[in-house]
Amino acid sequence: MVVNKPLLNAHGDKVIDTINVFANERYCELAGVNKGQLFGERYKDYFISDEGWMTTSLQALKGHAITGQCYHRGLRSWVNYYTKASTMPNCVVTVFALDEGGESEFKRIAATDAEFSRSTSSS
Repeated sequence: MVVNKPLLNAHGDKVIDTINVFANERYCELAGVNKGQLFGERYKDYFISDEGWMTTSLQALKGHAITGQCYHRGLRSWVNYYTKASTMPNCVVTVFALDEGGESEFKRIAATDAEFSRSTSSS
């Protein structure tokens, strides 16, 4: 799971990159980075690509919950994803699933930002 702040083009109609606000341990493990490397950094600083999941962030910011599937180059795998507006202003939360199982669980986490809330309240 990641929480990102989408960065838009000059017209505000396309996501061109994101700033990493939070990533859970599993995401960091699969991506081969640690949390300290990701926090506050742009996605494209580590993974040079236009990701299918990233382009849907603008729709999520507008209040639409988005589900889809794409090849995630950072995770080096096909993933199912669920993206929605985060409880943090101007941010989205995206939960990735590497297989078909657990869809209701990743939607539950994204719906409540539960993991993000737990991690920030315990810090």
